[in-house]
Amino acid sequence: MRILILYSELAGYVLSCIENLLKKEGIKVLLFRWPVNKEAPFNFDFDQKMEIFDREQLSHEEIQKKVDEFDPDAALISGWMDKGYLKIARGLRKKGKPVISGLDNQWTGSNRQKLASLLSPVLVKRNFDMMWVTGLRQQEYAQRLGFAPSHIQRGFYSANWPAFASVYKSYHQKKKEAYPRKLLYVGRLIDFKGIGDLCEAFLDVKNNQGWSLSLVGAGDYPIPDHPLIHQQGFVQPEELPHLAEDAGAFILPSHKEPWGVVLHEFGASGLPLLASDACGAGDAFIKDGENGYIFQAQSSDKLREKLEVLFAKTDEELWEMGNKSYELSQQITPDTWTDTLISMVNNFNQTDG
Repeated sequence: MRILILYSELAGYVLSCIENLLKKEGIKVLLFRWPVNKEAPFNFDFDQKMEIFDREQLSHEEIQKKVDEFDPDAALISGWMDKGYLKIARGLRKKGKPVISGLDNQWTGSNRQKLASLLSPVLVKRNFDMMWVTGLRQQEYAQRLGFAPSHIQRGFYSANWPAFASVYKSYHQKKKEAYPRKLLYVGRLIDFKGIGDLCEAFLDVKNNQGWSLSLVGAGDYPIPDHPLIHQQGFVQPEELPHLAEDAGAFILPSHKEPWGVVLHEFGASGLPLLASDACGAGDAFIKDGENGYIFQAQSSDKLREKLEVLFAKTDEELWEMGNKSYELSQQITPDTWTDTLISMVNNFNQTDG
């Protein structure tokens, strides 16, 4: 099976899934990608079995020629924001090749989304046969775009599960002896990520029970100068799992967050999780009150209340919460990602092709 992947900005977790796909015998991949985001300057080490090209360094005609020479059996496109990608998608569909779109945007009912739903036959559906969504909120959007449930699958994003699960397997038992009191955040240090809410809520907790706050990422948000708040710059994907080794919980306080793969990642490493209700991944990886807490986005008071509950937990309770996070993380892995993609292509060829 030859699979064409037309992607926007790659991330380490995406690459881990593609590399897992390449482990299947007979699979070949041709990948085009956008430039690396300056706010997330990832360094990638690509699998030699994969052909990969930078989108901006080739003309549309050069890309089309490479696609024609590759002669894909199917295509996966990260969305419908790139008109050049869409043109290639329409050409493949005319040849009877299945084209799958990824979707991580939640259905919010905004005027823009309502317009997209109305114009979907022209803007979206003519380009794709199937939608591969991240979760339930995205599934609703795909249905409103006119895709039948049988043409929608969940699980489009997966953490590099083996890498993070290895931290759980190596360190979680040790934490039972002396559970670490470090609250971890990983992401951009910018306003809409809720950094201000987090710092304010953390400093407002009356008795933090010895907890500290560790902020990891790049950005220009002014972090308070406080002995219990520690800041670290951007880290590469291979370094991320190690951040969980001495952490006690993970938090994602975003004002808006279509999904939030970091919840999956640090859940797989065995950490209790906290997230705002804006984070789509919370639906899948947080059972409120069991392995973590959901709080109202953009409310430092509601966030503080959840922190106070978390900080009052005993070592044993925190450890058990981490076990539940690890359990929930197994819903989606690079293996399930690979199996879903292959089954989508095969099912299309059997029923629609």
